[in-house]
Parts: sequence; C-alpha cells; structure tokens
Amino acid sequence: AFVAAVATEETLDTLNYWLIAFSAGFIGAGVLFMRILSAGAVGLVAANKYRRIASDVIDFKYLSQAASVGSLCV
Repeated sequence: AFVAAVATEETLDTLNYWLIAFSAGFIGAGVLFMRILSAGAVGLVAANKYRRIASDVIDFKYLSQAASVGSLCV
C-alpha cells in the first residue's frame, strides 16, 4: 500500500524492471552458491540475503525520490 501511495507510474515501471533483474541475479547466485561452491541450503540463504539487501537499497532510492523526501535522506 505504501508503494502505491507514493510511487508514480514511472517509478513503478522502473521498480518492476529492477525486480526482474534482481530475480535473475538471485537465480544466478543460487546456482553459484548451491552448485558451483557446493554450499547447499546455506548458499541459498546467502543468495537471498544479498538479493534482499540490493533490492532494499534500490527500493529506498526510488521511493524516497517519489515521496519527495530524497533531499532528507543521506
């Protein structure tokens, strides 16, 4: 509900493209950690953690701009 309240149509489109990119990155990281590095379930958790951090940074950037408080955020 927060995103719908503060985001413009353009911001939502941009966030959707980032969501696709992060999903692809998560798949790649999952394969890397689980298959190549043989980290198993721990690797999957690590891949998800990296995706969440990166996704939250992008979401914060675009939503703070959409809410017109970007100048208040450091």
